[in-house]
Amino acid sequence: MSEVATQTYVTLINEANKIFQTKYPGAFTFTALGMPTSGVAKTEDDLNVWIFQAVFDGGGAEITCKNGVFGTPIPRTPPLGLKFVPLPQGVYELSQAIQTLNAHGYDSFGSVSLGSPVYKDPQPMFWFCVNGQTQGVSACTNAFYPNLFSCSPGQLSLPPVKK
Repeated sequence: MSEVATQTYVTLINEANKIFQTKYPGAFTFTALGMPTSGVAKTEDDLNVWIFQAVFDGGGAEITCKNGVFGTPIPRTPPLGLKFVPLPQGVYELSQAIQTLNAHGYDSFGSVSLGSPVYKDPQPMFWFCVNGQTQGVSACTNAFYPNLFSCSPGQLSLPPVKK
């Protein structure tokens, strides 16, 4: 197990990459899911459970980090629907994406995912699960995309709280 003192999502991604590469040379983290144990997040600091997924030649793996402590990587089949682009991505950070979500009337969320969808010239995205719907924020332009699709079963959801 590895523990990380500074828990920004970028620091955690970098640590996940190191752990994955130790066990699976050439592996890189392509998606992350952050959740609060309380069920409600308002800031990046509220996200204390992270699940990272990586790909490598011949497979994939997943690792969970709770309160800055990483578990052991577990082999997993890489999911469909995401492009395998190494994290972190884009120029906008999670705290800025949360501000954009807030500016569109949501001051809390159940979870956030990071990654690139599969389509031509994809934008890396932050996907926030609110009221069963995914609210997207581009990591490249900080543009807001409302109600993109239903949240996946692995995401936590909560009713929207309007400002």
